[in-house]
Amino acid sequence: MARPWMPLYIADYRADTSHLNAAEHGAYLLLIMHYWTTGGLPDDDRQLARIACMTTAEWRRARSTVAAFFEAGWRHKRIDRELARVDETSSKYAERARKAASKRWSKPDVQQDVQQDVKHADEHASSMLGAPEPQPHPDKHGDGGDARPRDPDPLGRPAPIPAPAQPASLITPEAHALAAELAAIAGVGAGQDTPPGWCGAAHRVQTWLSRGWTRDVVLIGARASMARKRDGPPGGVGYFEPAIAREIAAQAKPIPEVVALPAKTIHGDPHGSSRQGRGDGFAALAAHYAARATGGG
Repeated sequence: MARPWMPLYIADYRADTSHLNAAEHGAYLLLIMHYWTTGGLPDDDRQLARIACMTTAEWRRARSTVAAFFEAGWRHKRIDRELARVDETSSKYAERARKAASKRWSKPDVQQDVQQDVKHADEHASSMLGAPEPQPHPDKHGDGGDARPRDPDPLGRPAPIPAPAQPASLITPEAHALAAELAAIAGVGAGQDTPPGWCGAAHRVQTWLSRGWTRDVVLIGARASMARKRDGPPGGVGYFEPAIAREIAAQAKPIPEVVALPAKTIHGDPHGSSRQGRGDGFAALAAHYAARATGGG
């Protein structure tokens, strides 16, 4: 069955392939397009290199990275699911059309109308040879179209459903801004200097925001990840994801409850009696010497 088009979910593709370079992107796209039109890929490196428009050396370098998207025997589970869904839908429409046509043409009045049309055509064929060429009648609506109502679809097919309007961009400005902040934390350039692994950073960040991850948590995880890194900038924004997930798990833990214990109550001063005793002794001694000084003893 001919398949002139294939579904390609841009956000999912960019998120899954953000680590690919340009050559690997081209090879992977050509392979999945061949897979879609033929139903599979050959398990032969020479043929795969030809499909990917690569030399043997180029394919040898890209093979391990591209092969990670496929199962054993170069099977692709997601494309297989999409193919099965499309084939099932096409079969349903074909069967519905066949039944509608069979039902329409099996009616007696339809057969009678066909026979009458053939008879009338034979009777008026000779008279129509000398008739002047008919001229088009002016349209009542003035727009050049035919104002007569159209007959319903003889195959009974449903009216086509208009495609839903697509947003101008699936990536929010918040995701773009946060991706730029993460690139600055990682120490990578912007624009033409951006490493290949960072080209789809905004798509991955949009996925995080869709999960409910906040900007503050993402930045905390990214800074903690870079504080432990000693071998240069990461190859892509996905490097930060484990640290961000750990930060989210840490913040989700309940705060331990602190129970305030009552302070010990001291009943009286344990040294009070001794201090009091010493005070009384000094007073008595002072009185004794005062009495002797005055001649009293």
